[in-house]
Amino acid sequence: MIKKNVDPAGLSRSFRELTENRERKGLTLRPPKKLLQLLHLVREHAAAIAFRPISFANKGYLEERVGELHCLGREIELVLPGLKPQWHTVSIHIRRLLENISAQHGKRDFSRIVWVCDQTRYRSFWKETATYIPAYNGTIIKKKYDRVIVVTGPGIGLGDEISCLEFIRSLKAVLSAADFDFYGFYPGFWNAVAPESTIHSLVGKPTKPFDCVDDIVKERKADRTLLVFINFSGLRFHLAFCLDKVRPDIIEIAVGKGVMWFAPADGSPIQVARAMDELSPCNYVAMRKLAGKLLGPVNNNGFRQKQPAHGFDKDVFQIIISPFTSKQIFLGPQDWALIIKKAINLNDRKQVSVSVLPGMSEQSKEYAGQIVDEAKTNGIDNFNIRILENNGSLYPDPAFQTVYQSMCRSDLLIGIDTYTAHLAAALSVPSVALCYYRNVAFWPDISNSTWIELRHDVDTITEWTSLILILSGGLKNRGAATIKKKLRAEEFIRLESDLNSANNKAIPERIDKSLENYNAAWNLLPVNYRNLINQLDYNYAWPKINGWLGAYLPDENASAWLLDIIDRSHFRKLIQMIANF
Repeated sequence: MIKKNVDPAGLSRSFRELTENRERKGLTLRPPKKLLQLLHLVREHAAAIAFRPISFANKGYLEERVGELHCLGREIELVLPGLKPQWHTVSIHIRRLLENISAQHGKRDFSRIVWVCDQTRYRSFWKETATYIPAYNGTIIKKKYDRVIVVTGPGIGLGDEISCLEFIRSLKAVLSAADFDFYGFYPGFWNAVAPESTIHSLVGKPTKPFDCVDDIVKERKADRTLLVFINFSGLRFHLAFCLDKVRPDIIEIAVGKGVMWFAPADGSPIQVARAMDELSPCNYVAMRKLAGKLLGPVNNNGFRQKQPAHGFDKDVFQIIISPFTSKQIFLGPQDWALIIKKAINLNDRKQVSVSVLPGMSEQSKEYAGQIVDEAKTNGIDNFNIRILENNGSLYPDPAFQTVYQSMCRSDLLIGIDTYTAHLAAALSVPSVALCYYRNVAFWPDISNSTWIELRHDVDTITEWTSLILILSGGLKNRGAATIKKKLRAEEFIRLESDLNSANNKAIPERIDKSLENYNAAWNLLPVNYRNLINQLDYNYAWPKINGWLGAYLPDENASAWLLDIIDRSHFRKLIQMIANF
């Protein structure tokens, strides 16, 4: 009934104005939940291609992502009959864009798909139901689950996915009674590290986890299920089920930002936790903090490398060379052969066996063969080298098992900054990764994972690599004993223990003890290794940090920040490795 003092024409006019305003922002009338989810998947899969620099340099990756877009186009076609006219028209347009897209198209074409999806303002239908609050200052998850579904991607690299392993292991440790399902684009990785779980490939099946959740809801098991989305920058997948009255608890992790969203099934506000330190960022540390925030204290120390490398117990020291990445690297086969020759040019060295990863194409395999041929011509004693054979490309990754098993047996990785560096860290394999620039936010913070910028000359790279080889068990007993004596390893064991103890003390005492022990360690190092550290750590080498600390000592927070920075340095890692030698 219309009130007497209300003008019906005015109401109609107001409603029309609201509708027109809505049309300027996007399409009116909420479409089916299925279409909203499909639009989101289309948008994020297209963005994963358009906005990732490596996409167009990796043919296998690009072809598979295009395959997912074609699959999503077919899914959109299935929902067309039930759509209202406006949504029907735009959905047909998007379906045609997806139907015509190919690996031969460029960034602009994929960006257009993203733009068209954004113009529908489909996400605004989700936002109307969402309220965000800071995360509870305590353990967020207190209930038990029968099933945990983990979905990774799209747009997350394999290296970033590997960096989540400690978080997943924490989740499995606390929710040990739950069955775990993994959905992702690198199923070979999860098959290798979580063989007791159920693994599903999303290659060519991007809607599979959504169908799984629908089945769980139909089976009335949503209240005992936890859904975990893991991606790089936060893609708002935690909103994809917010229109459902019945749904599981949902977590989303943005690995690159160190942010976590927890969307409870009861419709209460979405809790947001942030763990990335802006002054001293590290996604490994952030993931560890998020695990603690979500689950409470988790004893995961066994995962972090503290024991000596297993190369000490072997007669043949095994090295993996990983020369490929989607980024352009200006190293030729002769450069790699020279790095190998100089790095293993040591007295009392063990026999060395080198495996060169062949990459994902015939061209890269040919390049790996040239590295092998060049290295063989150098006439190195007690040395053999070969290409690591596999039976397929990394996508959909049948060869990952081969790489994984070889990495498990290896004693040292020398390669480009790519997923293999993160895999080596996860397996506690000492590594020397070559990169363009230092971004400590994405380096594994375990002691035997080291990075060298390609601006350094070959002598600097190989001197450091030789040192890591020595500290990883590459020398025979007599040679190792001589180096231990030269480095005064027993003193480093004491200093390492003191540094670890200092971390548990109040800031003033921590600063005093750390200063004392770092200075002692610096003075113990031979001059040539000090010079090497000065080159590698460059503007945050210990002498400079030490000088800054002197200026900052009155400011405890600044001093603690500087100590956190030195914890990421090659100097700190070298202390740990000598102590483990």
